[in-house]
Amino acid sequence: MKKVVNLLLFIIFLGFAFSNTIKLQLMQSQEDGLVVNIKYGTQECSQNMKVQTFYYCTTSLIKSPERDSCGIQKMDYDENFEGYDYNAQITLDTTKFNMKITIPNYAIGNQQQNILCLAPTLNVRNSSNSVVELYNQQIIPNQQFYFYIKNLTYMNPIDIAGEMHIGQPDMSVVKPGSQIYQLYTVNDNNNFSIQGSKQFRYDGESITNAYSQFKLAQGYYLSYLSDYITVNTLTFDSLIKVFKKKGLKFTQTKQYDIFFQSLEGLGNFEFDLHKEGGKSFTVTFTPQEMTVKQQDGTYYLKMMQDPVVKSVSIGWMIFNKYYIGFNLDGYSQLIAERADYQAQQF
Repeated sequence: MKKVVNLLLFIIFLGFAFSNTIKLQLMQSQEDGLVVNIKYGTQECSQNMKVQTFYYCTTSLIKSPERDSCGIQKMDYDENFEGYDYNAQITLDTTKFNMKITIPNYAIGNQQQNILCLAPTLNVRNSSNSVVELYNQQIIPNQQFYFYIKNLTYMNPIDIAGEMHIGQPDMSVVKPGSQIYQLYTVNDNNNFSIQGSKQFRYDGESITNAYSQFKLAQGYYLSYLSDYITVNTLTFDSLIKVFKKKGLKFTQTKQYDIFFQSLEGLGNFEFDLHKEGGKSFTVTFTPQEMTVKQQDGTYYLKMMQDPVVKSVSIGWMIFNKYYIGFNLDGYSQLIAERADYQAQQF
């Protein structure tokens, strides 16, 4: 009987150990985009870190004389990132754990940056990822993180821009009656590429994407680095024809910028992202969400064209409206409707 009680207490303890989501405030930096604050070393030195969820990366710090006084342990030279590795105590909110941090001798990507690497880099040699380390040390139950941002377009640098949740989602963010869906995703060069429909809809009318890197689907990337939807030039031209067909009043610059005289008559933009197991999740943006009001009273369309792209990139408006998750273990992204979202006209 005593063994049974002890076992039950142990299970309950594990439940409490895994019940807490690590919550971090997201901030905006003009230089680095989205950043979070961490504390590192036994002296718990504070540092804002650029959030990077894609491509080739490792968690790294800019080389600086004060690093040694923060209480980090020097390890071997890392030839992959051309700098020394250090074993460091990391504090995320109130959660402490140990992980490797690299201090390169050069600027990664030609720019000196403090990087919190969260990309799916299991095949990148010596990459250091805090979510993977938290999972390996049995601090979080899943190799997942989620975040949302709040009307990021014209916020001042370092203002609170949203929240990141590591280990498991914060269900209070999800709209009541809704749920989190896993999207059909592939790992494309250490980047999450969501499979979706080869057509999107404007005001109910289908517009075919001109190019795709996949035979049966279109690749979609969710980018928090810009506030635009980017499509191929031929796709963009097809959309312009639909605008003209519907009699919308707008001007177009030589740089393909579109300015509407008003929002009257504008319809919704809809994109179908494939879910695991079939069916689709429809992402919808209203005219208010797709435009920015200018000083002259016109409305700038947040859509760009690129003659060479074969995928569709959806900017940070999707992180404004939806709760987005990243699953590093299964190379997939997740999505849910947000509970507290309110559309705004910028």
